[in-house]
Formats: sequence, structure tokens, C-alpha cells
Amino acid sequence: MNYLKESRQIPEGTWFIVPLGDDKFATGVVARRDSRNARPIMFGYFFKPVGAAPQLDKIKELSPAHTTLAARFSYLGLVGGKWPIIERDRTWNRSDWPMIVRRVLEP
Repeated sequence: MNYLKESRQIPEGTWFIVPLGDDKFATGVVARRDSRNARPIMFGYFFKPVGAAPQLDKIKELSPAHTTLAARFSYLGLVGGKWPIIERDRTWNRSDWPMIVRRVLEP
């Protein structure tokens, strides 16, 4: 399997599910992707775990204001199928989903 090639098929606005065990699921969305590197890094928003896989109509109601976690992550869970893809939002507007900039300061 060519994971790098498959990662190019995961655009911004791709919604996915993160299985957490115990029949709980978190929802995530790819907000940015950096494919300049050999192993692309993505930035996404993750939302409160729920007891069942989320319904598409509920996903459309989510926004950055509902975020539980915003973080960089590897593309491997998506292309490997561990994080099932729900759908791509065809109306995705990256300006509605800003990057969260944080600095790590050395002590």
C-alpha cells in the first residue's frame, strides 16, 4: 500500500471517526494538511466523544467553538482505515476553521 499516494486523496474538510473503545467515538476533521514532507502532517479539530458513530446531519452543526482538541496528527490512521472517513465537506472554507498557533517555550 502506498500510504503517501493515498494521503494526497485526503483533502482539507475530510470528516472522520476516531474509535476510542468501549463503544465511544470522537469525530475529527482535517483542517490543514502539509504534504511538503515525505510523511504529511495534518492539523485537525476533534470533538467530544459520543456513544455511537456520529450522524452526518449532526456533523454539519459542528464548528471550532465545539472543539475538544485541536492538534497536528499523522495521516496514517486515515489511510490505514483505523480512523474511518465519513465524508468530504464540499463546501469547506478554511477561513472558517483557523489554525491555532501555540508556542512551546523552553524553561
